[in-house]
Amino acid sequence: MEIIKAFAKLTLSLKVLPLIEIGRFKNYHPIDATMISIDLYDELVISDGNSFIVEGEYKSQVPEDNLVSKTLQLLNVEKSVRLVKNIPAQGGLGGGSADAGALIRWALESSNPKVRNSANDLVSDYSEIALKLGADVPFCIHGGYAKVLGVGEKILPMSFESKDFILFILPFGVSTRDVYKNFDLIGSSDEKALNDLFEPALRVDPRLESVVNFIELKFKVTPNLAGSGSTLYYEVDDSLKYKIEEGTYECEVGDIKVIKAHSICY
Repeated sequence: MEIIKAFAKLTLSLKVLPLIEIGRFKNYHPIDATMISIDLYDELVISDGNSFIVEGEYKSQVPEDNLVSKTLQLLNVEKSVRLVKNIPAQGGLGGGSADAGALIRWALESSNPKVRNSANDLVSDYSEIALKLGADVPFCIHGGYAKVLGVGEKILPMSFESKDFILFILPFGVSTRDVYKNFDLIGSSDEKALNDLFEPALRVDPRLESVVNFIELKFKVTPNLAGSGSTLYYEVDDSLKYKIEEGTYECEVGDIKVIKAHSICY
């Protein structure tokens, strides 16, 4: 039995570029993003067998067609996996991508040459991983702090920085597909925004705006959107580090979970 950690990521900046209309990337949006790994993680317990069990706070959010099963299939590996789900789905934190990335890292370090060779073949083409598993998976394999370009396949490592964050985890998710569809229809009017998907996400689910207003009134900070949402976050400095308490806060859209996170490098 082996236990591995699948760390969440935050997208600190995100520029969405025009759709690509050629080749295998047709109808994909290239991105220009800055991502960082944080110490919120899922746990995967790997053992011999062929079963998949999900536990944890967000276990009900894991679909039958999940990235753990897809990744094992791509690796051509048969294992039993118990997933302890601590990262919310559709939260913009790369939860499923983190699980896929952790499995690939595990396979790359496997003592089994067949598993290791299969993983090495897979990571030889990050663009294939991005297409088959998702744009966040290459970064989740790499981890740390990096610029992420193209459809997620180009990882440009940056010098690691120690950062603290407050995460506002909402009682609902936002569909990445719906947010991108809205971006294609209307775009984003705020050229100075850190995240081009913030405005489209607000249009897709107006409850987000209610939560932003709540956070601004309650905590006196203006949050950013994690990826396509729904998680909101704020990067804190020393003056705020101990002023926002972790816990559950009642809001008109439901309970908001507030947790602290720190950047990590692996």
